[in-house]
Amino acid sequence: MAPSLRRILVTAFLLASPGLILATAPVAHAEQAKAHATRGEIKAISADRRVVHIAHEEIPGFMMAMTMTFEPREPEQLAGLAVGDRVDFAFSVTPEGRRILASIRKRASR
Repeated sequence: MAPSLRRILVTAFLLASPGLILATAPVAHAEQAKAHATRGEIKAISADRRVVHIAHEEIPGFMMAMTMTFEPREPEQLAGLAVGDRVDFAFSVTPEGRRILASIRKRASR
């Protein structure tokens, strides 16, 4: 079958099948890779600095306020931070559901 005819038939089939669910992995991964920014308070940091628990504010349109575990890309991202520090941070979610810190910094004290 000629490639252009195959394309026409596939398109016609897809248009005639409104209940068909298509695999959209590239789109889903792109959405999950979106960085979300918020602020919170550090509740715990693992001894090896590979995990940090942060009680964060609501992220409108994404999730309610809660305490969650985040992984820094590198342990050095957590240098100078301690339990009780208030932080501004951004993270992305991997397709497997891991929350990876894109950035984190201590908020200025008032």
